[in-house]
Amino acid sequence: MNLGPPIDWSATGTMLTGVATLTAAFAVIWAAKLGNDTFASWKRQRVAGRKIEFAEEFLVAFYRFERSLTFVRGPMQFAGDIARAEETLRETFTNFDNLSDDLKSRRVVGQIAFHRIEHEKEVFQRATELLPTAKALFPELGKHQETLLRELNRVRISAQSYAREGYISDGYRQKLEDDLWLGGEECDRIALAISEAKEAMEGQLLSIISDSIND
Repeated sequence: MNLGPPIDWSATGTMLTGVATLTAAFAVIWAAKLGNDTFASWKRQRVAGRKIEFAEEFLVAFYRFERSLTFVRGPMQFAGDIARAEETLRETFTNFDNLSDDLKSRRVVGQIAFHRIEHEKEVFQRATELLPTAKALFPELGKHQETLLRELNRVRISAQSYAREGYISDGYRQKLEDDLWLGGEECDRIALAISEAKEAMEGQLLSIISDSIND
């Protein structure tokens, strides 16, 4: 019986080896693709989870900041506030009791503001610490966070200017008082800036938190 030409087992083995090599290569490429897709998916989920966590943390920090700044700018000055301010000023200025009534009053007002800012320093410091992360995750959010810190600094500067020695015109005095206290007679620009920042931040962050709850 004629079985045909003899099989070249050497060539066949080489071919099978080549097929096996290609199959292995494709398997490696496919596994790598699956691995990359899995890693990319994990990374996206991780970033999304981080954004959700930060959105919650940042909103809490903002509400505390808003409350603390409202406390600092509260127009009510209690007897304890005044007594503590006068004690600090007497330790700082040996001639405090010899100052004019107007200057003493202005320095007391400024010192009360500084005491209140010091009392809330941990809240304000936390807002400063969150700024880099806010800029990294939400660039627009970082801009509004800077608004909060800018308005806090405005209160500090107004307190310093209000308490300085020398003549202050009625117009400039009113401007400083509008910054120091809530509900300025002309325009409470600090409250307005905080309100605008709050509206923008809530619009962005609450939607992120809401979407995570609905998923």
